[in-house]
Amino acid sequence: MTTAWPSVCDREILIVDDEADFVASLVELLADEGYSVRTAANGREALEQLDSGPPPCLVILDLRMPVMSGNEVYAAMQKRPDLASIPVLVSSSSDASKAPAGALYMRKPINPDRMLDVIRQFC
Repeated sequence: MTTAWPSVCDREILIVDDEADFVASLVELLADEGYSVRTAANGREALEQLDSGPPPCLVILDLRMPVMSGNEVYAAMQKRPDLASIPVLVSSSSDASKAPAGALYMRKPINPDRMLDVIRQFC
């Protein structure tokens, strides 16, 4: 049974990416800014994370991952009313045209200041 959480956790971000170095750098950057961070190494883990607690204020999502791609995660989120309203920032080395419609896009390697500006809009 899926739990419908009453509100979005306003300072928690879910990072979904299989590149350990990128995730570690982003976790450090966000922690320094006072954000709480959860991580998932693939899409299936991301959906499990989304089912296991209050929804984050933002999901940062890679497109190319093992097990379940970022596009598949985004599509699954859009089918669920409890997840469809969570903003998604695609951070990928793939071309912007590969990002799902409706998601924000930032090409890797990311500019940390630009990333923080986008995050502050949602969290």
